[in-house]
Amino acid sequence: MEGFNLRSVKKLLFVNLILIIIVQSFVGCSVQANKQKLKTSSNSKIQKIRLALWDYDAVEYDKRLIEAFTKRYPNIQVEVISFPGDEYDEKLAVKLEGESGIDVFYAQTEERMVNLSLNKQVKNIDELITRDKINLSQYTKIDKINNKIYGLPYRSDFRVLYYNKEIFDKNKISYPTNDMTWEEYRTLGKRLTSVNGKNKTYGIFMLHLYIAQKNLKGKKFDLIKSDLNMLRPCIELLMNVQMVDKSAVDYGTNKSLNANQLTFEKGDSAMFIYGTWFINYLVKDKERKKFNFNWGMAKVPHWKGEKQSDALFNTSVCINAKTTKLEAAWTFEKFVTGEEGAQILAKEMILPGHIDNGILSEINKNPGLPKGSGAVFIRDKTTNYEVASEVKYLVNNIVWEEVDNIQMKKKSIDQGISDMMKRRKEIQNQNK
Repeated sequence: MEGFNLRSVKKLLFVNLILIIIVQSFVGCSVQANKQKLKTSSNSKIQKIRLALWDYDAVEYDKRLIEAFTKRYPNIQVEVISFPGDEYDEKLAVKLEGESGIDVFYAQTEERMVNLSLNKQVKNIDELITRDKINLSQYTKIDKINNKIYGLPYRSDFRVLYYNKEIFDKNKISYPTNDMTWEEYRTLGKRLTSVNGKNKTYGIFMLHLYIAQKNLKGKKFDLIKSDLNMLRPCIELLMNVQMVDKSAVDYGTNKSLNANQLTFEKGDSAMFIYGTWFINYLVKDKERKKFNFNWGMAKVPHWKGEKQSDALFNTSVCINAKTTKLEAAWTFEKFVTGEEGAQILAKEMILPGHIDNGILSEINKNPGLPKGSGAVFIRDKTTNYEVASEVKYLVNNIVWEEVDNIQMKKKSIDQGISDMMKRRKEIQNQNK
């Protein structure tokens, strides 16, 4: 054959053989690498983190969050330690003081976070936020303590006005609007209160006494700096509703009954001001037929001449300063406070800390949400960085102690407010 050369053929065969060996070597290495990768993945050490929270068996949304997290991060297992809600702060403090092994926990209140930060029991996460480039603008509110961040919010709640539609319908009274004043609220409470034999329907149900501070001379209320006489209209409203109008049970009875939020479901109260987390309870309990009346909600009232406003309060995820599983705990915190966690909470009718139009749309899709109530969720989109401090925590406590004294008629309003101012000054002097 023309051009045929035995030496050339042998050379070509040799080159091909070398190429085959090289290719097989690469394939073999790749297969071996994949096998090793699978082996490493399947044999990776599983870390267990202990999470402290409250009322775990009473709600579904925390279970959904943990199930989704475990699916997303199979090498991190979550052991839940749950306490009753009204005992949580106390029991958590005891656990964190000892060698509890708790790695991550929910902070029930801003005041609790202040205490824990002062006791160096909660980790400052500013460096982790910077390292992982967490976009803080995705949250409606961030709590800062002495200009440091100790937790990201997985929930950001505010108060709304819940109402029993059937009581309004029975009395042929229009439902509350998103622009109702406190004066109108009091009038409605009186009109909706009725006695039928031993049965009484209250226009207003109070669990936690809600102080809606009134601005004074155009100045917004500041717990540390403002004249505490700005609280006078609020205290008078509380007293008038309970003691003059009798459109709510009196303060002493309310305390002795230790009423809980589900009292509203009994159907004998027309209006109830409470946090947005209560939406989840009402939607779920209505589905379970625990009550059968129709309900609605509106924004909390405002003082005449002032805009409607209500503070946001976070439920933050925090890391124990003594944890030995920092990265696993931080991974959990990022998940439940981020986009994935927010989507789960929205489907469960819980308002997440991470919020945008997509999350609000998800909430409004729920068929159990009263029609036309979506406007309740529309708030300022700017992130609210709130600075907490030990002084604020202490002043808040003395204000409520004096309100309690006034409500129980141990002091006059004048004396109670005067003592608030005096005690606040003492706290400020002690903490200069």
